[in-house]
Amino acid sequence: MIGVQDCLDQAAQCQKLMKSASGHAEAETLKNLSNSWKRLAGQIDRYNALMRQQDSARSKIERRDLSGKNGNSREPISIVKSRLLASGSDAPKP
Repeated sequence: MIGVQDCLDQAAQCQKLMKSASGHAEAETLKNLSNSWKRLAGQIDRYNALMRQQDSARSKIERRDLSGKNGNSREPISIVKSRLLASGSDAPKP
């Protein structure tokens, strides 16, 4: 996937090209492209932050499950889920 820095590099390249544009329309187009690359960089950055936040929350849940603090000290819920998925059944097997 394209990264934040890739987008910022493209924005900088558009700005550089804008300085040597042959006309107003070309300069305006390059300016708009530069702004679009910057907006895309911001969106990717926000997406990455969201993914880190979700990963952190998921890790906390998994650590809690493994520590037995999920109300079932016999077996972590993640293990129960994986067994259910592996067996293809909706009900846990004794």
